[in-house]
Amino acid sequence: MEKKRIRRRIAHDMPPSGTRLKGRYKGRDEYAKVVEHAGTKSGIGIHYRGKIYSSMSAAAREATGQSINGWIFWRVV
Repeated sequence: MEKKRIRRRIAHDMPPSGTRLKGRYKGRDEYAKVVEHAGTKSGIGIHYRGKIYSSMSAAAREATGQSINGWIFWRVV
């Protein structure tokens, strides 16, 4: 009998407002902050370099200039 492989979906809820984030790219540290923002679906956005991004991946893409998983790039400070 063959075992059935079960994939579990990981819940990626945005961190709470006020959380500081740090990412590292090409030897430099990048900082962002989770803020409340009515313009996003979740009501929370990522403030990075004077702009609000609707997801961690969008802010990470801005920081690196390439497509990247924001959950891997950003760490809680």
